[in-house]
Amino acid sequence: MKDNNIILDQVKSLVSSKRSNTKKKSKKITNNSENEIVKREINNWLEENAEKICTQIISEHLKKTFKQ
Repeated sequence: MKDNNIILDQVKSLVSSKRSNTKKKSKKITNNSENEIVKREINNWLEENAEKICTQIISEHLKKTFKQ
């Protein structure tokens, strides 16, 4: 259970760091239509890559667990 919480925290930090980095970039854009495009691209990126990131983190933790 403790490992699951660690994995969840890592995934949350990865996703939130990506969002915060892209939000900083999107504030520089003054045009609303460009801002909406950026938001859509961020959401698309998160949807496409969140599962990949999670599976990589989980597989790393599984490898560590089985090595012990």
